[in-house]
Amino acid sequence: MKELLNRIANFDYLFFDFDGTLLNSEVIHKQAHSFVLSKILGKEIQLTNREFEKYVGKTDNVIFEEYKTDFHVDFDKESMIKLKKQKSKELLLNENLKIFNYFFDIIQTYPQKKYYILSNQDEQLLITILKAKNIFNIFERIFSLATLNLTKKEFLNNLYFYTHATCKKSILFEDVDVNLKLAKDLGLLSVGVENTFNKNKLHNYDYLIKTY
Repeated sequence: MKELLNRIANFDYLFFDFDGTLLNSEVIHKQAHSFVLSKILGKEIQLTNREFEKYVGKTDNVIFEEYKTDFHVDFDKESMIKLKKQKSKELLLNENLKIFNYFFDIIQTYPQKKYYILSNQDEQLLITILKAKNIFNIFERIFSLATLNLTKKEFLNNLYFYTHATCKKSILFEDVDVNLKLAKDLGLLSVGVENTFNKNKLHNYDYLIKTY
């Protein structure tokens, strides 16, 4: 971590994914998706980690479209997404999930850097949880790709347009390997965040932070 903290001095813009990167929340979203799938299918569903891995790093809109194909079922997508957001919010607020310590090491060392959230998660859910964790005001802006209707690839390929940040002065903190590779290919410093959900599954990073 000390080496990474020293390296951060050369960068101005720090972009953080949310779920699995700032807190170990993927297991919570897995519970929320299992709850909604049970409603859709009319029977008890408990997604395993292996089953849920397919959907990690995607927006709810994409995930629920895939559910229609994967489970051979049709349903009102918008109402089910709304139900999933409500359940995720309820679980995240009730669970005592803590922001990973590495994040506080960084902001305490570099309080003047520009910090951003770059997540596929719903914007209002992001704002609610960040405020509940008392870190909302640290961020210059919250970029919800679900709200912007963009993929992470589309956003990073047009990074300067959205933020006036250049790739060579930016860092991406991320828990999904394909996004780490994308960041590296574009010239960002790529920092993998390993948690109990993605342990031993990240390979395309410049630095790796282990949170467990």
